Amino acid sequence: MVDGKVVCGGCCVCWFVVVIILILCSFSTLEYVELGLNYSWVAQTVEDKTYPSGRYFLGLGHSFIKFPATVQTIEFSDANDAAGPMVRSRTSDGLEVQLEISLQYQLLPTKVSDLYQKFGTDYHTIFVRMATDDITCKATAFDAGTFFTNRTTISVAMEQELVSSFGTQAYSSVPFFQLRSVSLPHDFEQAIQTTEVKKQDIQTAQAEMQNKEVDMMTQVLQAQQQALAIGFSAEAQAQTTILNAEAYCTQFRLTQELQAKSFAPIYEQLGRNATLLAEYMQTRALRDHPDHLSVVGMPAWSV
Repeated sequence: MVDGKVVCGGCCVCWFVVVIILILCSFSTLEYVELGLNYSWVAQTVEDKTYPSGRYFLGLGHSFIKFPATVQTIEFSDANDAAGPMVRSRTSDGLEVQLEISLQYQLLPTKVSDLYQKFGTDYHTIFVRMATDDITCKATAFDAGTFFTNRTTISVAMEQELVSSFGTQAYSSVPFFQLRSVSLPHDFEQAIQTTEVKKQDIQTAQAEMQNKEVDMMTQVLQAQQQALAIGFSAEAQAQTTILNAEAYCTQFRLTQELQAKSFAPIYEQLGRNATLLAEYMQTRALRDHPDHLSVVGMPAWSV
């Protein structure tokens, strides 16, 4: 009887341990840099829901298919860890061009289930081929001269192409894109460099010519301003002279009129004798004149 109880107790312990193990196996964890899809290996199905980081009770026979939640890089260069070599393409005018490029993509959390249904877990390899095709095709839209002189325009166009392609076909965003370097045939690059140098010389000469034109126009304007200033000054002096003359004439006329009025009574007292009036005016002028400045002539008397 005692042995039966011991066996029964041992079985209970074993079942308890098994249950604990099964419960623990029903939990799955996602790190903070991971997204997950709930996969049932019993039913061979995937739940249409994306799980963010955390610890979840999925049930026995369930586990997570994990995907990165962070930005991933695709690089085309000669580096050992690159996804592929530099992208080879042709310009619109037929020259071969090699492009060193890198881009960063990030899976859209709400579209991870669609991504898995379309590409499975080997999506990164497919993304590399997609990026290669998009970049190769877009490169053919530009001529070699644009690759040499205006890479910013090409970089923007390629980035827009990748953003559109990855957004609609790969369920991912492309937050960053870098067109690192462009390699064209050596002879062409040398010819372009020579052309650019000549263009710079032309621009320099044009700038110098414009500077000279500005200097000459400045001198002309200064001369015109000086001429205007001289004209204004001469006009002001002329007006001043005229005003002074008019003021002097007005004052002189007024003075003469006053003197004439003052001599009128004397003229009447002298019996309207103009000779006596003239002698009186002469005597008065001699009286008022400073004596040290006066010279009086005396008539000569003959014996």
